[in-house]
Amino acid sequence: MKKRNVLALALALMALPSVAYAQRDVKLEVNGKPVVSTPAAFISANRTMVPVRFVAEALDYQVLWNEGSRDILLTKMDFDTNKPVQAMVLKTEAAKALLIAKEDVDAFYGATTRLEFQPADVKEYMDRAEAVELETKPIIKENRTFIPLRAVVELFDQKISWDDGTSTVSIEGKVAKTDEEIAGAWMYSKLPAEYKKPPFKLIDSMLTDRDALAKKHIYAYDVIEDHPDHIVTVARYRLDLNASVFYKYDAAEDVWVRDPELNK
Repeated sequence: MKKRNVLALALALMALPSVAYAQRDVKLEVNGKPVVSTPAAFISANRTMVPVRFVAEALDYQVLWNEGSRDILLTKMDFDTNKPVQAMVLKTEAAKALLIAKEDVDAFYGATTRLEFQPADVKEYMDRAEAVELETKPIIKENRTFIPLRAVVELFDQKISWDDGTSTVSIEGKVAKTDEEIAGAWMYSKLPAEYKKPPFKLIDSMLTDRDALAKKHIYAYDVIEDHPDHIVTVARYRLDLNASVFYKYDAAEDVWVRDPELNK
């Protein structure tokens, strides 16, 4: 990992008062946007622990939980090409991460997004992966997995800052994004795996009220089956970016409902 990132982290952590800080609630922002999770970021053994799913998804990583091995599988997507560009595995039973070799990323992603995925499907890629030691093992708290802040900086290669006045950790991605880009990337990361493969595509909604919705920071999307001779809309979603809430259209009742799966 780049030394400048480690130095930035060290300087940021030096600014954290150990006793008083431990009593505070820690707020988290990614690319200037609040990342709200329950439970929130917290302090453990003088280390700032942050929720891996919320941070990773805000930085355009797809997050998968392997119940069998209790591993966290993360894949960085390029949404222009719809191709994976980076992948890693966080081991909850050990203080280490596995960085998947670049030449194995595409196959790793293909294996992990299959409905019948089994841990053995990616064993060869994990065996070839680069092992990176972490400060401490991930912590599972209230069914959420947290990793040390240092790991976020080093593994995701991000910039970090600490605001002592507001007790806020801010993580800045490599590329500043518009609200539209953030919403689209987040929406894509939440889709079921089967909707991320041909003939399915995620597109901006074809509904006539989408511009009016966008003024309220509500972004509308359709999942379509894109065939050479016809297009079929299979699902419709909305994301309230300010409230961080996903909605799905219930065609039978002709209403928008809060989607329990997407809001986990």
